[in-house]
Amino acid sequence: MATPTSVLGLQTGEHRLRRSLRLAYPTLGLTGLLATLALWALAALRWSFFYSTYGPALVWRVAFPVILLSIATLAAGLAGVAATIRLAPLVVTTYEKGIVIRRGRRGKLVRWGLIRHVRTTAVRYGFSGLSWGRRATMTIVLDSGEKFRLTNALEDVKSLIAAVKGNVYQRLLEEYTLQFNSGQALSFGPLILSKEGIRKGKSQLAWKDLGRASLENGRLVLAPASADRGTRIRIEARRIPNIDLCLQFIQHLSQPM
Repeated sequence: MATPTSVLGLQTGEHRLRRSLRLAYPTLGLTGLLATLALWALAALRWSFFYSTYGPALVWRVAFPVILLSIATLAAGLAGVAATIRLAPLVVTTYEKGIVIRRGRRGKLVRWGLIRHVRTTAVRYGFSGLSWGRRATMTIVLDSGEKFRLTNALEDVKSLIAAVKGNVYQRLLEEYTLQFNSGQALSFGPLILSKEGIRKGKSQLAWKDLGRASLENGRLVLAPASADRGTRIRIEARRIPNIDLCLQFIQHLSQPM
């Protein structure tokens, strides 16, 4: 791979695995595997003792809970090992003219102009108004169809998402505008925007009938101006590529000329 700075210009940011996770994943893996070995040893001792003392009738009854617990610790340990191998070497670096995604010694150099879609999701974990965490995810789709999924396991993923959108959306906005003005429909995943209005499957709203377009609880909501002027359309935001541009177009085109 060519030197990034010689191809993409000056570095503008770097995002590694969050410091807390760099320690948490290996610790989970090691603890889980050691606990599994200890439980297997305990199960073997209990098996031997009860088999020699009471015969085979009670062996499974006393050994089974320990074996079941060991399966859980083994799963946790393997999950920690897998996360360490998969995420620890991940480094994402942004430059003036593109982005580099590295996993260990292997890296992918991507110019901003090769990015076709940016999909983002934000999930809040909680119950009844209480929140104990959020998960932000960005999926970058290239012209070739190749995808890269980046999550908030990375440091400051919000600024990474902002950097990607800031460098990609202006170009896409110009391309979408030219396409629409030439009479072509715009495709945003399951949504089609045309001169006539918005279409999703069999549901359709004319521009003059659209009352409100907004993002609500992770969904794009398109509400008609009144109940007799069409059907409300709801769709998960994660299914819509370049959701910000899509919403911007909808809000602009629905304004009275």
